[in-house]
Amino acid sequence: NLIPIFCVWEPTTISTDSTIPELNGAPFSTKSWEELPIISLTANDKECFMGNSKGDIAKIDLRNPKDFIKFRGAVGSVRSLALHPHEPFLASVGLDRHLRVHNIVTKEVEQKLYLKTKLNCVVFTDEPVVQKDKEDDEDIWNELESTKPSKKQKV
Repeated sequence: NLIPIFCVWEPTTISTDSTIPELNGAPFSTKSWEELPIISLTANDKECFMGNSKGDIAKIDLRNPKDFIKFRGAVGSVRSLALHPHEPFLASVGLDRHLRVHNIVTKEVEQKLYLKTKLNCVVFTDEPVVQKDKEDDEDIWNELESTKPSKKQKV
């Protein structure tokens, strides 16, 4: 089982290598992507995903590293990318203050959230989602004291 290794030799060039003794550490594939710096990089065993300072996100297939497949939706510098550990999703954040979740298969944006601050990092977790009960919310509202409306407020 080969483990891909990624190196960004120059800000615009990515090289892939793997743990093959015959290569003696020489990259077996070098690919230049536009003239803008690659800011973020993440990968699984078959694909590498990268984001640049313009807001482009691209996927390169490590088995056939000839073409880039671009993802749409990002605007501004892509600061961080993360792959979901079990589902075909790629999360991206950047200076446009949006978190985007892309479907790797369809290349479409599944979710987009505005988060009010410049974002620098995104990560997926394996922890289960905790769901709140509606009863807990109702209990909190029932415990609150009611206030009298002011004279200016209409009832």
